[in-house]
Amino acid sequence: MNMESVLSRLTLFNHSLVPPQNVFFAASVKHRLLVQAPPKGGATLAIQLIIRADGLEAAASAHVGRKGASLSDLGELVHGYHSSVVMRHRKAGSCARCSDEAWSCIKLVRSPFDRVVSSYLRTAADPTGSHLPKMRADGSFSDFVHALEARAMLSASKQQPLANRRKSDHYLPQLRLECDLLRRRDSAQGGSVTNVRMTRTLGAEDAALPLIPIECFDAALRQLRSERPAAAYQRLDVRNLSATSHYRAKMDASAEYGSRLDPVWTWKYSTHFSAHRAVPTYSSFLNDTRLRELVARLFSDDLELYEAACRQRWLQATEECIEPCAAVFRHV
Repeated sequence: MNMESVLSRLTLFNHSLVPPQNVFFAASVKHRLLVQAPPKGGATLAIQLIIRADGLEAAASAHVGRKGASLSDLGELVHGYHSSVVMRHRKAGSCARCSDEAWSCIKLVRSPFDRVVSSYLRTAADPTGSHLPKMRADGSFSDFVHALEARAMLSASKQQPLANRRKSDHYLPQLRLECDLLRRRDSAQGGSVTNVRMTRTLGAEDAALPLIPIECFDAALRQLRSERPAAAYQRLDVRNLSATSHYRAKMDASAEYGSRLDPVWTWKYSTHFSAHRAVPTYSSFLNDTRLRELVARLFSDDLELYEAACRQRWLQATEECIEPCAAVFRHV
């Protein structure tokens, strides 16, 4: 498979989704450590990693009224502690800190195909509160994707204020060029990138934020720590951070469709997916070729970002990441 030709074909789509201007990250000023991640693409994991790096697990569990609970038990509750306590005292204002060689930074990235389904399950519960008015109440996954298509048809100037609204980052692209193209200050490019095609630049070896696919994040972080043993990356401990309460349970494969004839992507949200019910495998939402291609076109920048993550030389030594990387582009 030629990923380059796949991405070139996708960029022929004339309409794209404008991402928010805000950049979500968790940071430890004490250890000069920053983890950038998009909502529905590793944001909770980013917070967990920094809370653990700073030795604040007990403080976090006490703050949310679950004294003695582990980070995996807390799940999404860590957001409350992070926003009301940690961020109030944080002195790292942006990813610009990562251009400093004294800082160790990473960006978590997620398969755009998995993330779009996760985004649907989050947004369909409250389309109005998520500021996606074209998404009808009780809508299907197909409705959600076509609501995003309607957004992409707007001009960039009209999209930007909509993109900057609260919770919009849960369904808009992961790419944040001001961070993702950032270079170390002592790099040959002087911390800036000019006249270089994006795929040649994202995930380059002098990137200030190495890209970590969350589909193999534990193995990727182990590899990164072995490649850069002197950095604060050693404080990124991923053991026992998975929180089952935070993720949607999947149906047994034999029970996905049962006797139903209508496809998963047409199912109404309240009938099949509300109240944290088990859902079919995420891939089944994208079994329609046209719908999957529309997702690929809407999130072509994120596919480029994921391809860049997989192209990093240090990551290519990680066997556990080979299949997740291949899977993203297999049916594009």
